[in-house]
Amino acid sequence: ALDAVLDEVLPMVTRLVGAHVAVVRRTETDAATTVHIDPSQLAPILLNLAANARDAMGDAGGTLTLTVGARHLD
Repeated sequence: ALDAVLDEVLPMVTRLVGAHVAVVRRTETDAATTVHIDPSQLAPILLNLAANARDAMGDAGGTLTLTVGARHLD
């Protein structure tokens, strides 16, 4: 499940973004929803997004919030 992948990647994200960026993890009510993706492909995607967020924040830092929840896309 996506929730488990995020649990594995979160320590790497925290190290990647550095001390000036707070990392917050949220789980919405139906977070046990299964996502059909290879976890080895999802981890680099999350790390890349975290690096982009860190770079966009600059030296001032900020908060990176990672939320797991169900969404329905048409």
